[in-house]
Amino acid sequence: MTDREIADKLLRFSVKIRKSDFTRPSSGMLLEQGEMGTLVYLTYVDRPVYPKEISEQLEINTSRVAAILNSLEKKGYAVRKQDEEDRRKVQVTPTAQGIEIVEKGRKEVFQKAETFASKLTCVEQEQLVNLLDRFSEVIDELSEE
Repeated sequence: MTDREIADKLLRFSVKIRKSDFTRPSSGMLLEQGEMGTLVYLTYVDRPVYPKEISEQLEINTSRVAAILNSLEKKGYAVRKQDEEDRRKVQVTPTAQGIEIVEKGRKEVFQKAETFASKLTCVEQEQLVNLLDRFSEVIDELSEE
């Protein structure tokens, strides 16, 4: 197989994963695009966050971040409050309900991954992990160039 054929298969695989629900929680979580990623970030960073940081870390433009935060706030998943040190700034934190949604989604995604892994033999699982580790290393090497 040529490098071009491998690249084509890799891109097709990437698109297939993105279009599938393999990495997305499904159970009635009525979240719009970008909301779950933002909520996950807010939950795992474990401190109040400025909208600008969300924009930079998740590579979402600031107007989209504002729309996401408006929606998350209306749904009761996040809260914005004025920064006490600089009243011009707003900090964002997840609510208990928002954290619960993230944990529920995380469990669903892990269950899907475990189901997928159970379809592979032990040898295939090990090969897959080794190849994904190597793939990750190559991505890091290429991003340093």
